[in-house]
Amino acid sequence: MLLGRFMFAVPRDSVNSELLLVLNGDPPGPAAAAPDPPAARRPAGHPGRLIAILVLIAALAVGWPLASGAVSGNKPLAAGTVLPLGPDSGHLARFTIGPGWVLNQSDSNPKMNYVLQNGSVRLDVVYVWLITRSEAGNLWSGLRRLLQAGNPAAQLSQPATSAGSHGLRGQTGVLRQRGQVGQATIYLAPGKTFAIELISLGPPGALSSRLAARNVIGSLRFVKARR
Repeated sequence: MLLGRFMFAVPRDSVNSELLLVLNGDPPGPAAAAPDPPAARRPAGHPGRLIAILVLIAALAVGWPLASGAVSGNKPLAAGTVLPLGPDSGHLARFTIGPGWVLNQSDSNPKMNYVLQNGSVRLDVVYVWLITRSEAGNLWSGLRRLLQAGNPAAQLSQPATSAGSHGLRGQTGVLRQRGQVGQATIYLAPGKTFAIELISLGPPGALSSRLAARNVIGSLRFVKARR
C-alpha cells in the first residue's frame, strides 16, 4: 500500500516527516521526494484519498474521537441505506448500513472514504488504489504500518480469512489500542486494481455496536462496471 509516495504532496507541517517515511516503508533518515506516478495512471478522485488517510491518522493519534449527533455535519442514516464507495463506475464498491448509524459528512467523501459511528464504536471505510497488482500482497503489512504510525500502541493481529455475506473473501484481524478493541478488514477487488479497508474501534463492552460494525463490514460487495 504505497501511501508514502503520495503523501509527499501534503505540506510537511500537516504530518510528521517520520510518519511519511514509515508509510513509505523507508528507514529513518533524510527524506527524498518521490516522483509522481504518470498522470495517466492516476484515477479520478485519487488525490483526495490523502485527506482520508490523514483523517484516519489523526483519529488514531488523538484516540479515535467519537461522533455525536449534535455535532454539525453528522447525519443519522436509515437502516438499509446502501453507500457507494469509489472514484468511478469501474472502481466501485457498496455496503449496507444497519440501524443506529450516523455519518460524519464533513470527513466523508463517497469517492474515497466514509466515517461512521454507532454508539461508541467508530467505523472507517477507505478506498485504496493499487498502482500494480503485486501490491496486493502488502496490504495487511501496509495497514499495520499506517495504524502504528498514527499510534505506536496500536496492535493489529495476523490476518485470518474473512467471508462476507455476499460470498466475498478478504483478510480480517483484531485491532487493539488504548483499551479499545475493534476489527480491521481488507477486501481486494477482483481485478486487483483497488481494495477497500474497513476499520472499527470502540470500548470492549460495546458489544451491540461492535456487532453492528461487523455486519456492515460483512455487507461489502464490489460492483461490476456496466458496458
